[in-house]
Amino acid sequence: MNKNYFTSITPIKTIKTCCFLLVIFFSISSYGQDVKNHLGTSSPGSGTLEIPAGVGMSGNSIKVQTWGAGGGGGPAALLGLLNVLNVGGGGGGGAFHEGILNNVGEDPDNVKIGYTIGAGGAGGTPTTIDGRNGGNSFFSTVSANGGKGGAAGILLGGILNLYASNGIGGQGGQGGSFSGGDGFTAGLLGQGLGLVSGGGGGAGSGGDGKGSNVDILTQTGGAGGIANGSDGGTGGKGGDGLTISNLTHGNGLAGGFPAGGGGGSYTTLDLVGLFGRPKGGDGANGQIKVTYTCPVYTVSNVTADDVCVPIGTTVVTLNGFLPVGKYTVTYDVSSPSQPGLQAVDVKVTTAGTLKFTVSGLTVVGTSRITIKNITSVDCSTNIDEYVDVTVSPNLVASVAITASPSGAICYGTPVTFTATPTNGGTAPVYQWRVNGVNVVGANGITYTNSELINGAVVSCVMTSNATPCLTGNPATSNPNYNGNIRTSGKFSYCLY
Repeated sequence: MNKNYFTSITPIKTIKTCCFLLVIFFSISSYGQDVKNHLGTSSPGSGTLEIPAGVGMSGNSIKVQTWGAGGGGGPAALLGLLNVLNVGGGGGGGAFHEGILNNVGEDPDNVKIGYTIGAGGAGGTPTTIDGRNGGNSFFSTVSANGGKGGAAGILLGGILNLYASNGIGGQGGQGGSFSGGDGFTAGLLGQGLGLVSGGGGGAGSGGDGKGSNVDILTQTGGAGGIANGSDGGTGGKGGDGLTISNLTHGNGLAGGFPAGGGGGSYTTLDLVGLFGRPKGGDGANGQIKVTYTCPVYTVSNVTADDVCVPIGTTVVTLNGFLPVGKYTVTYDVSSPSQPGLQAVDVKVTTAGTLKFTVSGLTVVGTSRITIKNITSVDCSTNIDEYVDVTVSPNLVASVAITASPSGAICYGTPVTFTATPTNGGTAPVYQWRVNGVNVVGANGITYTNSELINGAVVSCVMTSNATPCLTGNPATSNPNYNGNIRTSGKFSYCLY
């Protein structure tokens, strides 16, 4: 599924979450996934975007579109005692740059890519002088420059400066795919006879931003660059220079989003600030759009270890198309019934193999673990694969032995020892011992010896195959019980 991001961001050195215009749109892929749209508002700042596993590699690239911010418009006048017909320069529009990322690398914690959205330049005021430059925007290696701020109309006004010294328009952002439009320089010494100056338009995904229009009385901001069809978007219009708020002065208008430059302000008459000293329009913020297609994760094989009660824990292994990265696995357990369980932050360090732990398997019998979904960040694939695990109780393996005949015997009397296993399974394995030494070939359930002497100790080691959930396996008979066989001695007299 195609995804185009405008996500929330975290400004530098804060933990506050701000909105960040990464417009998210999803197109229907060949896998029939739903179209999803996620929209946000623009806010300048810096942060990181976490990339889903398998995205940004060969065959699944990331498309990045960036707009630099617009420059602020210049103020008409600053410290003059008398300012007549002074005009600030319009701010330049931000540039546009498009690039493709197809080798962002792999990380079991998921790749995280840094970005900055440029802030629109503030319009100039009598105290800040020129309009501020628009900030640059970048995502990884794809960057777009902001427009320059418009200059102030005049520094030290006076009647001799009548309609003569006006602010120079800011240059549009240069470089990248398309450049922003230049802000206008008004007045007799500027670009034309306009009394006011608009900001330059921001670049679009299909063309440069336009410079502001020339008009004798009104000065509109330049148009934003066109879009590349339905891909990307247009640049913001530059702010107009003329606002008919009163007859003496007007503030420049803000540039349109994204990347439009702010309009310059004007004053027809200002006597030591009595009639107002207007400010330039603010430049618009930059913008970033990140688009990628989600991979379809697959599972071709599911295995799991059998389970012992009361431990009730098993490790499930998935094999399939599972790139290196971090996942959330959603699964169901049939016994005891536990639908919608999740294993979070599961890391794949070797592509193709994912392992996670399932607990709570405490009901003896067969329990089915069904994988329902695998998600990495916002890329999600529904799965329907399962594995059956056997849940067994813990059993204690033991063996006891008896002798026949028992008690004192004469030397040379055959004595047969019989093992009685507990939880020995269907085919227990025996090893008989005399005085702690294995008797070669003595591996049956019974053992006969006719050469025992005084103090001989017979024991048996039994290895069970009953279940994997055994304790005390292999089991050794206690030689202090029936295994203690004392004879009457080789040279004793035996009475019958």
